[in-house]
Amino acid sequence: MVVLLEGSDAKVEPPAAAPAMVLREGGLWPPVLPVVVGTTVEFRNEDRPAHSLYALGAERGAFLPQPLAPGARRTHRFRKAGAQEIRSAELAHIRATVLVLGTQMFSSVDDTGAFKITGVPTGRYSLRVWYAGNYIHGQPIDVSAEGPVTVEVHLLPR
Repeated sequence: MVVLLEGSDAKVEPPAAAPAMVLREGGLWPPVLPVVVGTTVEFRNEDRPAHSLYALGAERGAFLPQPLAPGARRTHRFRKAGAQEIRSAELAHIRATVLVLGTQMFSSVDDTGAFKITGVPTGRYSLRVWYAGNYIHGQPIDVSAEGPVTVEVHLLPR
């Protein structure tokens, strides 16, 4: 689950170091990797067999299947916002999502459901929650210079 704030005019900067998505134990980890537009992601194969990873979504034509041998690495720069499903051409159950965002104000949710987004400028934003391939919640939020804002998000069971 990823929580993000939209509505800022701040310039989005990709990180200097490439975040990684790793093939191991018959899966891709993490199952959801939130990044900003323009981020280069490193894909590493720590599994025993080779896998040909590819993307569904806006990157479909740019991230084509390419063999990734055990111990090998591959990088890809994600240039378009949206959920990019990453799959293995060999094993249909291996899939994960690179969630490409147009904002740097986001956080993954921890095991208790808590999240923290720091460095948010004063202003009005739209708080959105992304889960299992969709945005499942949205609400307006006002951030002031007076201190931290605590937000409770109540989600209905699916």
